[in-house]
Amino acid sequence: MKPDNIDELNEVITHVEYHPKRSDVLLFSSSKGYICYCDLRISSNFSQYANIFKQQKDKSKQHFFTDIINSISKARFAPTSDNYIFSRDYLSVQIWDVRNNKQPV
Repeated sequence: MKPDNIDELNEVITHVEYHPKRSDVLLFSSSKGYICYCDLRISSNFSQYANIFKQQKDKSKQHFFTDIINSISKARFAPTSDNYIFSRDYLSVQIWDVRNNKQPV
């Protein structure tokens, strides 16, 4: 939902994708630097029941460009396995195991 004043915009969904084999699972990536893995069999309310994949950053090393660098530009399901998600931010590519959302593989 776009706010009336663009200066009030603080987050953008950068990519949305359904699972290639399962119609009940989807993911989306955010400009805030996280990936949301949603299983629609549990609930369509992603704010309560989804897995959030976000790498913890050191707060002391944040600077002016931190939000831009940490923004996830794209996230995809692995084509050969149901257990992995590939994500890309400004500086790196990360592989996430859907069974462990604390840090990338």
